[in-house]
Amino acid sequence: MNIKYKGKNYALEEGSTIEKFIKKYDIQKEYKYIITIAIVDNNLKELTTDLYEDANIELLDISSKDARNVYMRSLSFVFLVALKRISDTAICRIEHSLSNGFFCDIEEKSNPINRNYVSNIYEEMKKITDSGLPITRSELDVEDAKEFYKNDIHKLGLLDYRKDEKVNIYDLDGYKNYFYGYMVPSTDYLKIYNIRLCNGGVVLLGPDVNNPDKLTEFKHEPRLFSIYSEAKDWAKTINIPTAFELNNAVKNGSYHDIIRYAEAYHEKKICEISDVICRDNKKIILIAGPSSSGKTSFSQRLKIQLIASKKRPISISMDNYFIDRDKNIPDKNGKRDFESLKALDVEKFNEDLDMLISGYEVKLPVYDFITGKRKDDTDTMPTKIGEDQPIIIEGIHGLNPALTEAISSAYKYKIYVSELTQLSLDEYNSISTTDVRLIRRIIRDNSHRGYSAEATMDMWDSVNEGERKNIFVFQENADIMFNSALIYELSAMKKYIEPLLEEISPDSPYYKEAKRILKFTQYFLSIDDESDIPNTSILREFIGGSKLVD
Repeated sequence: MNIKYKGKNYALEEGSTIEKFIKKYDIQKEYKYIITIAIVDNNLKELTTDLYEDANIELLDISSKDARNVYMRSLSFVFLVALKRISDTAICRIEHSLSNGFFCDIEEKSNPINRNYVSNIYEEMKKITDSGLPITRSELDVEDAKEFYKNDIHKLGLLDYRKDEKVNIYDLDGYKNYFYGYMVPSTDYLKIYNIRLCNGGVVLLGPDVNNPDKLTEFKHEPRLFSIYSEAKDWAKTINIPTAFELNNAVKNGSYHDIIRYAEAYHEKKICEISDVICRDNKKIILIAGPSSSGKTSFSQRLKIQLIASKKRPISISMDNYFIDRDKNIPDKNGKRDFESLKALDVEKFNEDLDMLISGYEVKLPVYDFITGKRKDDTDTMPTKIGEDQPIIIEGIHGLNPALTEAISSAYKYKIYVSELTQLSLDEYNSISTTDVRLIRRIIRDNSHRGYSAEATMDMWDSVNEGERKNIFVFQENADIMFNSALIYELSAMKKYIEPLLEEISPDSPYYKEAKRILKFTQYFLSIDDESDIPNTSILREFIGGSKLVD
């Protein structure tokens, strides 16, 4: 059997695994970081996959997103097994990302969750990883899987919507469970990890995203944790904690009420933010957040609430403060970074804001994107604000202290907007907020800009890198966080996203990503009747029909 790897041909016995191929030719030494997954003929495959015919193989180490996901998922499995070893009474939910790791909520009936408890879990994890225990996969027919999970309504609910005839069940040290995604072959692949006590649970940490040979740094993120906790509590209030309950609501028609509750909740939070701005007489409102968080719709709805409170807000676009394009210094790859703070005339921006809040008239700049230069302000009408006119500024650098360093904090109110979904597939399979934002972005780019799903996915890694550098590092600087997630949105977006992803051909470099997301969306029933989604909803910014966003 012939294996083609990096343009060379290698002989391999028929029926051998990908892992055996790596070991036979000592390929791991070519990589700085651990290999955890492979691409075989443009499909993601576990390293335990048996090969029976000639194939083209690409190997991924944990510097890539797919490989890191496999690593962290496998690490979660080890954590759960370690937890079961030290306690028969612990109930755990892997809920959401935190500090570049996973927050695991633990309910414990007989033991206090303290440093000693966490230390015991870690020691068991160390025993498991040092032992190199195999993580084995078995395939069950869907009906057999339903029998296996007959006492788990959430797993059963997911299995009802699987299109595949088989279900993968993983086994580690006698503990069996289903996970959404692939695993490493054995626990000795997992060398870099730690767990930290946090808010009554633990944060599971793995390799750093930028330096995968090092442990990610644990950072306390109290504001982010608080907004996730609030979202979780609200989901419990309306009894939609997982996809199972949402699908039931779609089936029985009660989703109409769920839509109304979710939209009313957003309106309530925006009203509360407006009330604080008015109460404290804030002059500068800075709004930032990652791509496809709904910042534009949020800004418009906040403006409406401020007007309802007898304010007359104005908006200033940071885009008009770009420096001349020829002054934007290219990086080492010859590309100009227009997302860097250095791409803005920060000094002019601060000067204008200071003049405005001091009561002076200012000729605000207008940037010409065709010429790449600021327009002549000869014919520009000056702007002056009154006591009742707060300034709304939306942009990626809104939470960066350097953007408004000359403005007193007493004048500023900083808002972080992001999609922080409160849903999960089940207790061990959380939903990636990045995936939901990507789905939003693909739908919007297609309907508003005519982009294909591939075109959006082609720029997504670059978008994420810009977010890590310019947004996420400053998110805890926010005075308040607004969660733009809508608990029903995945069901509402299903009918839009699936046809776009299905257009991606098997030979596309984005086929495996499209396939992964399609496997994820299959677990949701589609909401076809959108009549209850208001035209001011943040979701309308993406699926269409918004009266706030063009």
